[in-house]
Amino acid sequence: MRRFVTGLAVLLAVTAGLPAADKPGDTGEFKTMIQHYWEAWSTLNPDKAAPPYAKEADAVFFDLAPLKYNGWEEYKTGVKQVFASAASATIVH
Repeated sequence: MRRFVTGLAVLLAVTAGLPAADKPGDTGEFKTMIQHYWEAWSTLNPDKAAPPYAKEADAVFFDLAPLKYNGWEEYKTGVKQVFASAASATIVH
């Protein structure tokens, strides 16, 4: 659970500096996409968060521990193991 919380903290820190979609003529599409991303991960179900991720077997994903996952299936399995100890999550930006 500590790794999961630390991972969320890192993700939040990285995205906290993203500019809001408030320029004239900006539809906020990126902001909406990020909101859907956080909502999907808040379900603790990697299948719901999967659509924007590459599914090729040679895709590499990095996280806290283990640092490297080879392919989406390996990453999804690792994430499920981390989430298994969590009852719920709320991820907001």
